[in-house]
Amino acid sequence: MALTDEHRYSNFIQLSKTCEFFEKWGRVTEDWVVEHKKLIFTYRHWISDYSEVNADIQDHDFRFRCSEIERMLNHLCEDIKTNGMFDPIVYYGMVCHMKKICEFIFSEDELTQCMELLQI
Repeated sequence: MALTDEHRYSNFIQLSKTCEFFEKWGRVTEDWVVEHKKLIFTYRHWISDYSEVNADIQDHDFRFRCSEIERMLNHLCEDIKTNGMFDPIVYYGMVCHMKKICEFIFSEDELTQCMELLQI
């Protein structure tokens, strides 16, 4: 699935806000859980195997993060399907890995634009 630049930026902003939410010890409410369950399944829908993302990039850290995203996303989806819930700590780890791979892929100008949108 090809995303437009606008979608890529808004997704990066969502990832950044989610990481920040956890880092500031945000309160996990029922509404928050419902919203993020949807995001988890959206992430699964977008890419069938994150370990294969940008296969041409051979950087060890990048490849490790992609594999971890896939492992964590499978775990989260399975937990939601079987228990109706997910582990926020696993989710936080996955989102942070996603943010890092975006930072790796985005150009300096793209990151600057995203940061400006985030008002960082």
